Amino acid sequence: MTDLPLALALWTGFAAAALSCLLTIGVALVLWIPDADATATSTSIVHAGVITFLTAMHGGVHLNGVHIGFVPLGMPLAVIAACLRFSRSTWSHPRAATVSPGRLIGAQAGAFTVTCALLVPSARLGTTSLGWTGTLLGAAVVSTLGFGLGAVRVGVVDPREWLPLPLRTAVQAATAALAVLITGGALLAAVATGLAHGRFATLSNALAGGVSSVPIAVLETLTVPNAVLAASAFLAGPGFDVGAAHYAVTGSRPGPVPGFPILSGLPRAASTAPVAVLILAVFTVLGAGLVAGLLAHRGTRTGGWRAGMAVAALAGVVAGAVMSVLSALAGGQLGAHALRSVGPSPWWVGLVVAGEVAALAVVTDLVRRGVERLRSSGDGSVQAPSAGKSATPAMATDSATATLADATTVELPAIVPAAAGSTALDLSAIQPADVESAPLGGSAVEPSRPAPVPAAASKPTTAEAVPVDDEEELPTAAAS
Repeated sequence: MTDLPLALALWTGFAAAALSCLLTIGVALVLWIPDADATATSTSIVHAGVITFLTAMHGGVHLNGVHIGFVPLGMPLAVIAACLRFSRSTWSHPRAATVSPGRLIGAQAGAFTVTCALLVPSARLGTTSLGWTGTLLGAAVVSTLGFGLGAVRVGVVDPREWLPLPLRTAVQAATAALAVLITGGALLAAVATGLAHGRFATLSNALAGGVSSVPIAVLETLTVPNAVLAASAFLAGPGFDVGAAHYAVTGSRPGPVPGFPILSGLPRAASTAPVAVLILAVFTVLGAGLVAGLLAHRGTRTGGWRAGMAVAALAGVVAGAVMSVLSALAGGQLGAHALRSVGPSPWWVGLVVAGEVAALAVVTDLVRRGVERLRSSGDGSVQAPSAGKSATPAMATDSATATLADATTVELPAIVPAAAGSTALDLSAIQPADVESAPLGGSAVEPSRPAPVPAAASKPTTAEAVPVDDEEELPTAAAS
């Protein structure tokens, strides 16, 4: 029963690696066609395609004895997307539920890594080569992430079940904070590059023109995620390096940089950031801390303020740790001397982001709790109506009052005005049990037995007395 799903998982991992490599080789061949009269041959282009595919594992490349650690993040993201797409065939099999998801993901990632190991000997072109350890370790991580996301997407695996509630809330808050920070970085990178469109076009034409510029355009597109993360580090405060040059929101130190068009938006003078950029940085950082604090408060609303502070601080730590890893992936060594360091500093960016998000999230949570406490105290200050007051309206203006033994006051409508010689209503025969008082806030309860009230009293009463003939004798309560 389990052999077929495992075999399908192995095939999925192999197909994802092989087809992705073939697609990369095909793109390399298409880009080589415009310059087919150059010294390169089709065989060398195939080797170049294999090197490009394995470079996407972020294991590094050795070029003329120099380690190149900078990798355009669009390349591993494309491999993760391919693994995510190929994983559907495994999870859609009817017998996939008979095997644990962990075994299937391990089989997929294992087959993918073995396929990459078989391709490493072919990844040699002149003085360019790849290392075994870094390539295979990167292939295992990238494929596990891609196939794992495929399992999460179809609902087979739910990572939230593995985390306790406080940590789950902290992760959600940290994810929202990082989304705000990266969105701000993307906006800054897009605006800066757009404002420098003239320099961007000049550098693009200087590198290559016409159809030959297509490979440069592809490389720049794959480097966009690196630029977005560098801009996010810029807004957070630490900034990033491009060789000897350093760029940060508090001040930049320009220097010689490569003539890549994607770097055209970098500041060209040593000065602090413009006011608009400073405003964007402030609102981005405040927004990241605000959303983290609100989500942390929502997840710990039933708990005390200590629990809210702990989760908010933990959200900052998680955001800093993730941002540190992303910064490490976005940068790396690009040369031997001037380009030894490219990208943001992982540990510095992680510490600053963790401190900013944690502090702002804690303050947001405390302020939110204070506002809710003030609202609750304001709602509780409303006084309820006194229980001693009757909720029923007065039946008439001119009425006779009968005081019962249980201290309940009942308003009886006046039948006749008091007059000398007239027959008065005998109230002594009315017992306390004959009349029931109306409950607070509602109408009178139907008595258990008919009250000895004359028929005239059941009629609608008004403020005026009901006329009675002198010759007609009023029935007394005793006679009834």
